[in-house]
Amino acid sequence: MKANELMTNDWVLYGGKPTRVLQLEEGKDYKNAINPIPLTVEILKKNGFYAYGNYPNRYFYNKDEGYCVEMSDCVCSKGDFSFCVMSHSELEPYNAAFVADCKYVHLLQHALRLVGLSDIAENLKI
Repeated sequence: MKANELMTNDWVLYGGKPTRVLQLEEGKDYKNAINPIPLTVEILKKNGFYAYGNYPNRYFYNKDEGYCVEMSDCVCSKGDFSFCVMSHSELEPYNAAFVADCKYVHLLQHALRLVGLSDIAENLKI
């Protein structure tokens, strides 16, 4: 991985163990030392995401009454997750305000920060 792919407090694998990024050297390539952590259903559940209704591959997180975050593996062709922020009352992907593919934990953290959910990103459990 390269330094420009990460942010402070991102979760990565360092020496095979989950570790938070504390400091990065700009321009440095960390490909032999740091690897991404694959995003899994277990990680989503640890962080308050829950299955909704008849959608077995969709996991939701309600921060407040104004919107919800959806993680779905039915949108991506490779079984990776996609991140979607939408109106709380409209739980369909085409009503999304923001959509991003999230194959790894650090990408979920980036997406959460981008939509103003830094508190969730910074406190993510692995």
